[in-house]
Amino acid sequence: MKRALAVFATMLACDSVYEVTLQLDNTSVGVPSGFQCLSGDASLASELLDPAQGKATIVVDVLDFGQNLFPCRSNLIINHCLTEGCPLLQRSCYPIHLTSSASLDAVHTALAELEDAGAGLYGLPTDRMLMVRITGTIESVDAACATDKKAFIPLDKSVVFGCANSCPNYINASGVVDVQLDTVSSQCAPEVRLCADLEAFDGGLD
Repeated sequence: MKRALAVFATMLACDSVYEVTLQLDNTSVGVPSGFQCLSGDASLASELLDPAQGKATIVVDVLDFGQNLFPCRSNLIINHCLTEGCPLLQRSCYPIHLTSSASLDAVHTALAELEDAGAGLYGLPTDRMLMVRITGTIESVDAACATDKKAFIPLDKSVVFGCANSCPNYINASGVVDVQLDTVSSQCAPEVRLCADLEAFDGGLD
């Protein structure tokens, strides 16, 4: 069963509101590949989560890729963020609870609950190429959405357990934006950390 997160964006300079749907998975297990990564035989979430608390945060970001058309190729996206920068325009943080096993079923349920809660983004510019990113972290909501001099502080990539992003695109009409992550194997913690750190990417994968 596929789940999607409805994102409502208010068009600038008018009162029209359009709906953009983020497709959270196109796989049979119900979550994007970037939320299926393992650390050894266990999921990243299981490895990082405090089993007594089960507290985690889903972070929804919008990154700015400028006004020109941009190809949806991972190597070009990474190079652009390294050389030109990918400013973080907007961030929203939502608390979730994962079971102590932090299985894929638990992550799927958490994302479904987030969808049902009506998580949304507002006031997106319609004349720029935007990337939408969803990240799972064990940081608290306050820590994940913390700011410094009006800019969001980068997430602690060492405690991120999942990440998926859309292609850079103009989000200016109703439709579906697919979020996914290119991975070469199930041991994909480096790709998850890179995805979560694009706007602050310094060339390292540690």
